[in-house]
Amino acid sequence: MAVRKVIIAGGGVAGTATALALLTAGIEAEVYEAHASGGADAGAFLTVMRNGMTALAGIGAAEAVDAVSFPARAVGLLDP
Repeated sequence: MAVRKVIIAGGGVAGTATALALLTAGIEAEVYEAHASGGADAGAFLTVMRNGMTALAGIGAAEAVDAVSFPARAVGLLDP
């Protein structure tokens, strides 16, 4: 029996990308997110490295992401 519909818990980057990939494969996906809509308390930026853009290209989303993005000249990671 083929999978017809998948339920995804979590509408973050991974959940949304998974839903797009499933739709590309012809499988219906429904995403559920517990966080209230809006996102005023969410971070201001999302960094996507080259391998992430390659993955987004594989599901047909790279052009949309690129259209609303800007290049980072440097990336630094800090901890406490």
